[in-house]
Amino acid sequence: MGPGYVLNGRYKIRRVLGEGGMANVYLADDLILNRPVTVKILRLDLQNDPASLRRFHREAMSLT
Repeated sequence: MGPGYVLNGRYKIRRVLGEGGMANVYLADDLILNRPVTVKILRLDLQNDPASLRRFHREAMSLT
């Protein structure tokens, strides 16, 4: 996923902020709210791992 890619019709990726063992984090523009946001995406190789999905979901819920 590179600069200019639009995720879910809403988030336009600007650049990678970081890459970790579980996910990648991107700086993006929210095309609906017209503001910069960060987007964290679980790595493809972990998307079918139930433990990784639970951890990722738990982390996301702690931020909202």
